[in-house]
Order: sequence, then C-alpha cells, then structure tokens
Amino acid sequence: MRTATARVPGIDWVLHFEVHEHDDRHVSERIATEGTWEPFETELILRFLREPPAGVPEAERHLFVDCGANLGWYSVVAATLGAQVVAFEPLPANAALLRSNVARNALNDRVEIHELALGSEAPRGVLRLSADNQGDHRLIPDGIRAEPTSRRELIVEMGTLDSVLAGRRPTVIKIDTQGSEVAILRGGRSSWSEGNPVIVLEFWPYGLERCGASAAELLILLGEMVDVTHSCFEILEWRQALERVTMADLARMATLGGYSPAMKGFTNLVLVPRGKTGVVADLLVVR
Repeated sequence: MRTATARVPGIDWVLHFEVHEHDDRHVSERIATEGTWEPFETELILRFLREPPAGVPEAERHLFVDCGANLGWYSVVAATLGAQVVAFEPLPANAALLRSNVARNALNDRVEIHELALGSEAPRGVLRLSADNQGDHRLIPDGIRAEPTSRRELIVEMGTLDSVLAGRRPTVIKIDTQGSEVAILRGGRSSWSEGNPVIVLEFWPYGLERCGASAAELLILLGEMVDVTHSCFEILEWRQALERVTMADLARMATLGGYSPAMKGFTNLVLVPRGKTGVVADLLVVR
C-alpha cells in the first residue's frame, strides 16, 4: 500500500490518500510525490462550491458530481469543503481506492459512490484498460464497432446520470471520462439542462472518436449552453488562467491544430452559467 498526504489551499487540514503502487504514472505519481493533482482546476471547482446559487434549500446547496472519479481526488476535496458528492468510477481497482480515500478522510456521510460507467442507453460496456495510466481507461458501449486494440478489456455495468441523480440538481458536474462525454451528457440531459450547473469537461476529439462519438456531436450538445445559458472557457492549467472560447472557436479547435483528431491533443473546458462568471473574472486572459 502506498499512501500520500496533500494540502489544498483553502482547506485547513491535511488530506490523506491511498494511491496505486505502480502502473499509474500520472495521478497517483503526482499525488505521491507532490501532494497535489491539477491544482488550478481544483481551485477553480472549489470556487464554485464556495458560491452556491441563491434560493436553494441549505441541504441541497452544494452537490458535486464526479464523473470519472478515479481514486477520488476531486470527490475528497469537494466533500472536505462541505459539498455532498456523487462519484462514479467503473474500474474496480480505482473504485476500491476511492472508497478507501473517502473513509480515510472521514467523509462517508458526504460521498455517494457508484461503481458504474455512465452513458446514454447501453446497459453495459467494454472498458479498455491502460497499462500505465489509471485515468486513461476508455469505454466502448455495447453495439459500437471499435477498432482492434492490444489493451486488456473489462465488461462493466452502465447507467445514466439522470437515473442516478433522480432529480437532484448539481452545483458542479465534472466529466473527465476519456471520450465518453457525449454519451454522459445525453444520459444526463435533465441534470444539466434544468439545473444550470457549472460543467467542467474534457475536450478531446480523438478520444471521442475512439469511444464511438465525435466532436461534432459534442458541439451540438454544447451549443445548447455555450453563448446561450453559459459562457465557455478553456482551462489553461499551465498558466493558471481561463480563456473565453465561443462555439466558433470550439469548432475550429475540433478540426484544426493540436486538438484535431489527427493531432490527438486535448484540453479542459469549464462552462459557467451567465450569472456566475464573476466568480472567475480575475482569472481571465485577454487574447
């Protein structure tokens, strides 16, 4: 067993994590050696959990939904701040660490864990496993004709975000699922279209194609929010800043340059409800 401690700005006590012993050169390794993971994105999410929407009953003010929870970094941090958390992680080994880390930090009463892959309709899917990155497992739903792979495969149960949340309205939804974002948004339409949450998600056209979707499909879904109910920003983790992007920008990013499927690049986006953009105003960069 390998354990690590972490300090997060704005949280006054040390957090404790059990991490993978090996075969995880990203999340586990960084938490073990540096005591952190994606510090800017972590702070970004915490900002919104400190600023709940007005007019919501106290018991429902903070609900953080963690799609692709991995070993639980974001779930633990959000729950430590006081949020109620619904976390989804389909891989048994990751889910075991998630449960352990929730318990280590005495957060069992705040974190609801589902060992489940999220999608739109398929009852089960095939998880293609990475040998050295425990955050890079890719889900192929039943019925999708996928390219041959050398990756080990695992059949996992699936569900939809709407069926699990059952009308609960999140403050923040994080979706980092290596190409399953389209299916998750489709299966969680009520959760994001009616509740008007902040949405943090990975934008990876190559990954979407590997999982049977496309950037074009993602753009159709985002088009219901971006420049309509939400403003969209690219998260520049390396710069600790946000850059405003429009639907036209996203369309270019999906087909040209480093984020095109041919180049295999990815980035992360945050969709912020129009009334909440002031929370991140000091982080914006001007083109």
